[in-house]
Amino acid sequence: MNPKDVLLVKPDARQWRPEYLVAAACAIQIIIWTLVPALSNHAPPIDVVEGYMWGREWVIGTYKHPALPSWVLEATRVVTGTTGWPAYLVSQLFMVATLSFVFLLGREMFGAVRGAAATLLLFGVYYFSWPTPEFNHNVAQMPFWASFIWALWRAVEHPRMDRWALLGALGGALLYTKLSSGILPIVASLWMLADPKARKTLATPGPWVAVVVAALITAPLFYWLWTTQFHALIYASQRAQSGSSINQLEFAVMQLAFHVGMLVMMAAAGLFRRKVTTPADAPPPPSSRIRNFILAMSIGPFVLVIAIALALGVGMRSPWGASLSIMSGLLMVLLTWQRFTDETLRSIAIGAAVALIIVPLAYAGDVKFGWRKPNQGQTFRLQRNNWPQREISKRMLAEWQRETGRPLRIVVGEMWIAGQVALNAPGSPSIMEVLKTRSPWVTERDLKAHGAIVVWSEPGCCSPGSIKSFYPAMGPMRRITIPWPREPDKEPITIGYAIIKPAAK
Repeated sequence: MNPKDVLLVKPDARQWRPEYLVAAACAIQIIIWTLVPALSNHAPPIDVVEGYMWGREWVIGTYKHPALPSWVLEATRVVTGTTGWPAYLVSQLFMVATLSFVFLLGREMFGAVRGAAATLLLFGVYYFSWPTPEFNHNVAQMPFWASFIWALWRAVEHPRMDRWALLGALGGALLYTKLSSGILPIVASLWMLADPKARKTLATPGPWVAVVVAALITAPLFYWLWTTQFHALIYASQRAQSGSSINQLEFAVMQLAFHVGMLVMMAAAGLFRRKVTTPADAPPPPSSRIRNFILAMSIGPFVLVIAIALALGVGMRSPWGASLSIMSGLLMVLLTWQRFTDETLRSIAIGAAVALIIVPLAYAGDVKFGWRKPNQGQTFRLQRNNWPQREISKRMLAEWQRETGRPLRIVVGEMWIAGQVALNAPGSPSIMEVLKTRSPWVTERDLKAHGAIVVWSEPGCCSPGSIKSFYPAMGPMRRITIPWPREPDKEPITIGYAIIKPAAK
């Protein structure tokens, strides 16, 4: 062939260097999904505020969840000296770690081209885009979920003691992100019993080393559960029965809706066409073991979650599907294996690029223009991301200094408003929710010694009278108004506050 003719040859998918496509998409994900919320939001999402609140106390767990995500947020605050954008950045690092482990597993099972396609398809899944600026337990568990599945396959396929130990460590760490993630080790255990090769490993030390490592890592977590009388599990049960929960059918339909972007990408790539023309050099289909593993790790947790909810008679919440979507790309590539051509990866990569542009723009537009409606008697209120967090903190700190002249050590009140005040306040004051049992790190002695500023929004979830009944030492109740940053001519935010004066020196 004439060297000049080489330039006329149409590159196939393999010449796209699948690793580079995945790396480029991940880099764009980090940049765009860090910048867009950092530039759009005036206040971090509510779960981020809550995470910062718990993180500064360095507790093992709270009345809701284990506290690993809070440790991460507090570590970013200590390292960077600020809040806000570090939370958006760390969330994207967690997402990219998830995508990386999906690619590693896909490359080992399917080859680099199909592994990359399976990974890039996830850019069309809701859980990998819109909710990611809100670093919370759902986001935090995703890389541990993906890495656990990858480590499980590697430990069974290429047994080594260090791989089994890694599997146990990842399983233990997984539980520190969210207790419900324990369904994954259950599904993994069932798969090991069903798979002949995995079952044989049970006669070797490896799996039991994994169990011991996981037990050692989770021992403090289970001790915390025991000493708190399993409050986190009770809270989860109550949340599942609340009015905001949905039934199992609604949950399944919603998960399908969150995959519409992926399905559109697959349709554009021709993976739903009727006629199948398999390239002559196409790799053989995956073995039955690979197929069964993908089906078990993708469908198994979904079925188990729904079965548990049905057995307990509780509802479900749509964010629970975040970790369940991790294997979606691999499952879709497996199911459309014979329709995969040299052009498929190119088309999917273009679809991922489009998603990385359109969805962040839609997110920014929603922050700026979305949710303008009356709320509980107020004629105008924007979504939480538009609250002027730094101005709220500045005004409340000024009121505290005017009244006491002392450093602010404790902020009491509705978590959202109290978090706004304390988030970047000097000295990182502790945040105490209205219900004292939810903030055991602040004692009555602390309140008497250091005093506190008690805050609430009007309208809000707690009336001033109910707060006064919990904190009778509160001084006179006052109010301030703060204009909306983007809508200064609209009805302003009203925040109530009162001072619990510190003991005299």
